[in-house]
Amino acid sequence: MTGYKRPHLLLDDPTRLTAMAHRQPFQVVFAGKAHPRDEGGKELIARLYGDIERLRGAIPMAFLPDYDIALARKLVAGADPGSR
Repeated sequence: MTGYKRPHLLLDDPTRLTAMAHRQPFQVVFAGKAHPRDEGGKELIARLYGDIERLRGAIPMAFLPDYDIALARKLVAGADPGSR
């Protein structure tokens, strides 16, 4: 989890995002981890957890910690039928 990937952008306008979810339901899954010395990455993860909690009930969201290649394979396999 690092700032240059801008993971928080999706959640910057929660009113708009909630309206979109009412029109066309979806779920959001974040996955990642921060380097132990990356305070900015740790702050991003904390912010995501807070946003997930604030939007609970409006938009189904989850954060999967400790992202690694094994988890990546599972996520891609569930999202891309061509990757199996």
